[in-house]
Amino acid sequence: MKLQKGKSSKNGFTLVELLIVIIIIGILAGAMMLLVSSGNEAAEAAKIISDLRSLKSAAMLYYLDNPDGPTPQIDPDLKAQMDRPPDLRYSIVEPSTGTIFAQCDLSSISPGIIDKLKKSDTAVELTSNDKIARIKIR
Repeated sequence: MKLQKGKSSKNGFTLVELLIVIIIIGILAGAMMLLVSSGNEAAEAAKIISDLRSLKSAAMLYYLDNPDGPTPQIDPDLKAQMDRPPDLRYSIVEPSTGTIFAQCDLSSISPGIIDKLKKSDTAVELTSNDKIARIKIR
């Protein structure tokens, strides 16, 4: 086989082609990381809402058993009615208004999760400059 003058046989990729492929893979990986982190925030927001609803259900069961009882505490009053007791961020409170709430302290939660809680279409409300999420029990 005879090569013509000025032409060479091409047996691989050039450095520029390899760099372009690496850059495209890096951009796609970065986009995937953004999507994954957004999904984690949505999952954590859903967990907070679910835990507050679970506390509300447990408190309602408590009040069925103790209609004139005092405001229940998570431990020991509500632990028996719950599949999985929530962590220390959660509590049952009765402000001076007489309404009882299940609440979650959001002071250590990332702003992305708080944004997801704001956008959720649930009975959970945010108070105290978005530092407390709560749901009305009675």
